[in-house]
Amino acid sequence: MSPKLPTSLALIASLLLLAGTLAWAVGWLNAAPVASTSPVVITPTPASPPLAVLSPQAQEAAAAPSASLRPPVPTPGSVAAKPEHEPVVRAVGSTLPTVVNIHTEHVVERYFTTPYHAYFGKYYKQQEKVKSLGSGMLVSADGYIVTNHHVVQLADEMRISVTLHNGDDRKYEARFVRSEPSLDLALIKVDLERELPYFDLARLSPNLLGQTVIALGNPVGYSSSVSRGILSAKDREFEGDGVRMTGLVQTDAAINPGNSGGPLVDIEGKLVGINTAKFASVAVEGIGFAVPGEVVAPWVREAMAVSNGQRPDPQPQRIASLLRERLGLVLEDVGDRLSRYYGSRPVAGAVISQVLPNSAASRAGLQPGMVVTEIDGERFNDTAQLPRSLLGLRPGQGVQLTLVEFRSQGTSLLQRRVGARLRAQ
Repeated sequence: MSPKLPTSLALIASLLLLAGTLAWAVGWLNAAPVASTSPVVITPTPASPPLAVLSPQAQEAAAAPSASLRPPVPTPGSVAAKPEHEPVVRAVGSTLPTVVNIHTEHVVERYFTTPYHAYFGKYYKQQEKVKSLGSGMLVSADGYIVTNHHVVQLADEMRISVTLHNGDDRKYEARFVRSEPSLDLALIKVDLERELPYFDLARLSPNLLGQTVIALGNPVGYSSSVSRGILSAKDREFEGDGVRMTGLVQTDAAINPGNSGGPLVDIEGKLVGINTAKFASVAVEGIGFAVPGEVVAPWVREAMAVSNGQRPDPQPQRIASLLRERLGLVLEDVGDRLSRYYGSRPVAGAVISQVLPNSAASRAGLQPGMVVTEIDGERFNDTAQLPRSLLGLRPGQGVQLTLVEFRSQGTSLLQRRVGARLRAQ
């Protein structure tokens, strides 16, 4: 039996044996190869491979701008996040001062009766003033305003008044300049002693499908209203009140009664078009139409030039061509030669110089020498004042003429007023 070691010496021997074992294990681990399942992170060096040898995903990641180069995201309170800096707000602010409210008035005759009086065939006539509202846009500092033809066409004796966007409710009398029914465009003018803000028609929108558009006007009497949508389509056709329009732009921006004649602009405040109509149906919403800016601008320039005496008016010649083509009528002024034939200028109007065979005029029994004094109830003095509504004359449309025919009896010249209803062909 071996001698028993003291407890302290046994503890020291155990610690030395443990230290030796640990030293041997560390040396063995340093000499063996390292096997690791953890991903190896390689720090790029200046001698890293060129971009061309990387995978497409790696190239896109390397080419992407770093976070420090990306535009900052607007934060509440920053300049970019403020409402006054929004593009739509800026466009409205630059356009709205040029938008006007247009008021027209005409008299309508209504017939009414009661069951008792209807039994005896008695009817009563009552005249009622009908007011209508529309919008317009100032296009010159001296007060020219573009609007829709249908906004002003029913005004009795062209009584038109305008409210400006200047903070007051005063109505200014406007005078009719000219219109184009086939385009549903009209030009009126207010004569004031100060310059007015106006829209520069040289600033036209490119009219791209899907772009944001803004409609401004006075829908149902709510002045200075704004609605927003997109440009939904181009080159649309629309027919209403017997007039067929082509080449319109379509939008889903809200266009309601009273918006007619107001501007449709893009977010840069450039002209997209002039609001003209809305497709009205119980099951259809968000379909409105506008006359495109590239049609409005040249028409307005020509109309102002004619009004200012800078070029001759081409409309009488176009109306004369339509009367010949659609009705078979050739008109001329009651000039000196005809005045001598009649003894004096008999009436205001235009004399029929030719009736084409197989035409609407020949079927109605019209004869050369008759004088046309009214067309659709509108009087005129000569061919230069023929009603502009004839510019929208379409096949199948009815036209009411009031004429005076003359018959010599001895030394007297007798006149007889007759009416004729013609249908355009």
